Amino acid sequence: MFNNDISRCYKHIIGTGGLQACLWEKGWIDMIHPWHILVANQMLMNSWETANIDNSAKLLGHVHLEGAVRIGPNVTVESGTVLKGPCYIGQNSYIGNNSLIRNYSVIGPNSTVGYGSELKNCVLFGPNDIGRLSFVGDSVIGENTTTGSGLTTVNHNAEYSPVICKTGHGSVETGLIKLGAFFGDNVKIGVRHVTGPGSILNSGSKIPDSTTI
Repeated sequence: MFNNDISRCYKHIIGTGGLQACLWEKGWIDMIHPWHILVANQMLMNSWETANIDNSAKLLGHVHLEGAVRIGPNVTVESGTVLKGPCYIGQNSYIGNNSLIRNYSVIGPNSTVGYGSELKNCVLFGPNDIGRLSFVGDSVIGENTTTGSGLTTVNHNAEYSPVICKTGHGSVETGLIKLGAFFGDNVKIGVRHVTGPGSILNSGSKIPDSTTI
């Protein structure tokens, strides 16, 4: 019944001239699952050819840059940090000493990444606070999320088999060998956490110290 109603609706719209078709020849990603954010992000960043660093950004001491690194206004990057593009750091963000920001990483505005942390192929919707000595790889983190020091998002199975993600609608085969964690908005995580491949934390989750998820 529902499909028939939809079909009649489409026929009516087409008949009255309210629906027009267009041809899209560039890349396209259907955003069905959260890991599709990572795929779409890679598609976008692969089009970047040059670096772009705002004049107000502060790169203190020795900061090593490679490739298409883009840094927004009023960003501070401490000495010893390595930025490997394509990557993006949003305005008013802070990157602590000796951090490694690898390709396809997005750090949203007003975020903090503690010293000695490594980010790889991840999207952080700012503002966020990532504790020192953390690894965030192949992951998506929502807004207003805080993680304590020593977070590790394990991004592959021991046997390097495709990651299976457990969602609210059951288990989904992602087809991806490397996939980290997905945190909703307003998540609070204590220190020394390890998340398994394909872990999902719903918005508002609060996890105490020293827990394996």
